Amino acid sequence: MPWQLILSIQIVIGYIVSSILLKKLADLPQKNRRIAWQFFFCALFSIIFVTFKITTGSTFHLSWLVLVAAGLGIFNALANYFYWRAMNISLSKTSLFGRYDDLMAMALGFIFLGEIKFLNPGLLIGISVCLGASFLFITQKSRTKDKHESNITLFKWLLMTNLIWGTTIFFMRYFAVNGLPMPEYLFGWYGGSFLGAWLLVRIDKKEMSNGKFSIKEIRDVAILSATLWATMLLNYWAMQLAPLTVLSPINFISRIIFPMLVDFLIFKETTALTRLEKFAFLLGLVGAVTIGLSF
Repeated sequence: MPWQLILSIQIVIGYIVSSILLKKLADLPQKNRRIAWQFFFCALFSIIFVTFKITTGSTFHLSWLVLVAAGLGIFNALANYFYWRAMNISLSKTSLFGRYDDLMAMALGFIFLGEIKFLNPGLLIGISVCLGASFLFITQKSRTKDKHESNITLFKWLLMTNLIWGTTIFFMRYFAVNGLPMPEYLFGWYGGSFLGAWLLVRIDKKEMSNGKFSIKEIRDVAILSATLWATMLLNYWAMQLAPLTVLSPINFISRIIFPMLVDFLIFKETTALTRLEKFAFLLGLVGAVTIGLSF
């Protein structure tokens, strides 16, 4: 299958459909338990996928790369908790300012993979504009009076999310380039993510004391899990077929623009933004596009 078609399907499923589902679930209580169910289904899909590949003649090796992917998956569960907290505050703000994990991954590539040669004026300008927009957002008071939904609180959640996901994206690219088969990667990644999410539930005594989920609640999480798992599979598949310098700008811009459009058109969040916040949005979007076009 052409990588262009794979990427197009990934954008629809991962950046439009999953954004709608995730926003609805992120606004609900018992986030840790929902995340645990999310990764349970993702791990289950991965086991089914591995079993299918084995029955069709493929081999499965529990290599050290699979174990590293599982270890990163544990941290992925924590990052998802931070991301859900940010999504609960604002989908559009999270979509724009929660995508700096790519910048974190690029920084690691500059340091450890000798990719400093890809640093160019356009990239530096784009990063500077994005950081300026972030600073403008942090210094502005949002219209909400709840301190737990302030811009500063939002950026605290996003900072922790980007640090973790930036590191995992770096290793994901390393795995794809070094030939770790897709079934083995998904098995390790989601197995570790489920373990991490389960530990979060066990640590949170409040979550442990809450009642069980209904069949409908579990079904809703299962549908979200299917979209996220499919997105990861398609993303890894595309990385095996197309150069990163081609995929990175498309993914970077799509991950920002499409969830923002979902929030603006479906959840009508623009009415809650101040003028300066709207200006910061525009500034951040310009910076993101500049970064994307500089690859």
